[in-house]
Amino acid sequence: MKEHEQHFSPESIDQLTERFFEQLPAQDSRLIADLYLAYTPSAEENSRSLQRIWSRFAQVQEHRMPLQEDHPGVPVPGSFQGPPQPLPRWSRRSLWRRLSGGVTVAVVLLIVLSWVLLTHALPMQNPPTTYAASLTLDGGPRLNQNIVLLVKSSEGGQNLAAISFDTYDGHTWRTAAVSSAQLPANKRTISEGLPVHLVTQQITVVNTTGEQQPYIFGAGQIASVDQPTTLLIDKTTGRQVAVLRNNGRPLATGDHYTVQSYISSADIAMLRSIPLPAEAPTLPPHYNGPLPPAYYNPAILRAYLQLPKIDPRVKALALQLTAKAHTMYDKAVALEIYFRTSFTYSTNINLSPGAEATAWLLFQSNHSAFCNYFATAMAVMARELGMPARVVIGYTSGTFDAKGHNWVVHGSDAHAWTQVYFAGYGWINFEPSPGFALFVRPLVTNGINVLPSRP
Repeated sequence: MKEHEQHFSPESIDQLTERFFEQLPAQDSRLIADLYLAYTPSAEENSRSLQRIWSRFAQVQEHRMPLQEDHPGVPVPGSFQGPPQPLPRWSRRSLWRRLSGGVTVAVVLLIVLSWVLLTHALPMQNPPTTYAASLTLDGGPRLNQNIVLLVKSSEGGQNLAAISFDTYDGHTWRTAAVSSAQLPANKRTISEGLPVHLVTQQITVVNTTGEQQPYIFGAGQIASVDQPTTLLIDKTTGRQVAVLRNNGRPLATGDHYTVQSYISSADIAMLRSIPLPAEAPTLPPHYNGPLPPAYYNPAILRAYLQLPKIDPRVKALALQLTAKAHTMYDKAVALEIYFRTSFTYSTNINLSPGAEATAWLLFQSNHSAFCNYFATAMAVMARELGMPARVVIGYTSGTFDAKGHNWVVHGSDAHAWTQVYFAGYGWINFEPSPGFALFVRPLVTNGINVLPSRP
């Protein structure tokens, strides 16, 4: 005999949702931020119940992470920029059919959210992409002096990030398996760290020589673009890897777009408060309380502490260089300073055949190389110390043209740098290449973050 299928009205769902959220720790909404990023761009738009759930989350969090309207240039105090889009209708029907009888909707919601947050495996409308992206360390670069981009920026000169890499095999950086999701024009994604503010850039493509990729460039984690785009999302961590033109075609001369990016507003004191992952709090099995502020998602650690077999002298040197640094931030700065002060920048290098790039740079290069090697070496040494790190490629800010009020970016401004992950604050930029401007941290005046003035 067929088991009776239980049905719920929107009103009963709302009532049970209220009970559910009364017991849900407020800080779990930080996990819902990851959930939002993982599925909102490609999900259906018309579930009133899930919209109400999100609104309830926003109410719980309003005292510390208020909602923002999508107004360009407005500072972003928190991550909740708008309600997520619900699961597709077919998926909701399947879930309600499987769970019946005495199972309450509160349990249903808890199971669904827990499963997604642990696996980031919600159904996407687009299949996994195999878009190839890599950075191979195999000698000097071939750069040109052509003007590639003109950039108008709401906040001075900013590096233009294209894509980040997580997997290193000793010779090449690659991006692990990713999923693609459509991001409508002006639809805002969610920040992966707090606190952040928005930077708006108007980018015009001048010359595509040497730039044959469909990447949308941004000053940091891209928040929105004024045209439809495609998000690439790391399937392991649920983090944004890159944003592509929606048609997948390379940039073309005359292309123009406006992009908003999240830039970290964390100051040095904030970053110094975050411990190394080995010293950070861990959660017992089946824990469902509030997340500690310095908690690291295990998926982040698995992805960004990965290393191939590395010469043991690399770790020994990293330990030596950071022995007097007592915080994770200060250890990262110690590595950054070492490369900036002990090496020279040169594109005329001869990498030994088959050599692992970091050991070669440290012990065979005569302390001379260019950005790909410095960014790699700092990321590898950071990982040896237990610090999640990755390499990002793109362009520097270029040169400011006061007459045209543009930042002029040449092909020779192509660049790579290092990012280190700080629990709660997200990915923080570091510049290990000698001769390049350091990334600016916000100043703190009477407890209020103030960004240094720039052109």
